[in-house]
Amino acid sequence: MNVTMRFGGISLSHNPKTLKITRSKKINSVGLVGGIRKLSNVCDNISKISGTGEIYGDDCFQSYDTLLRMCFKNKADILAIPELGAFKAVLEDLAVLAEPRENFLSVSFTFRAVSAGREPEKILPQKYYTAEEGETLWDVSYKFGVTVESLVGLNPQIRKILDLKEGEEVRLY
Repeated sequence: MNVTMRFGGISLSHNPKTLKITRSKKINSVGLVGGIRKLSNVCDNISKISGTGEIYGDDCFQSYDTLLRMCFKNKADILAIPELGAFKAVLEDLAVLAEPRENFLSVSFTFRAVSAGREPEKILPQKYYTAEEGETLWDVSYKFGVTVESLVGLNPQIRKILDLKEGEEVRLY
């Protein structure tokens, strides 16, 4: 699998190697006349994303340290995986799988979605958005509740959806 993940402003360009998506269902039970109960599916959402990956490059240990600090802070941030979209999650677990080598770490991770059952937050509509440093179209998509496909269609000038330039104008509608 060759997908680029992004979490909390950190691009994990060689991740994941493996990915497991756990979905949870919330069931509502309603009592009907005659003691009969009816079950209904309230929502069905991604609740946990786990897998393995690699962090490498001159700054791999710094990236790992930053992720580890985020894990201990237990603070929600945007997790973006192109095939899944972008949503708020907490890095629940981060582990080194093998002995570290120079500029290379093999890791396992677990993220827990914290906004299960909620739509992305929508900000007041505006026609354009000015990208901030480190943002991607996935981040903008989540922030405004607009699909990435729609943003790509409206912004043919954007060649790299995973690497917006600071100050770049993104058309929203």
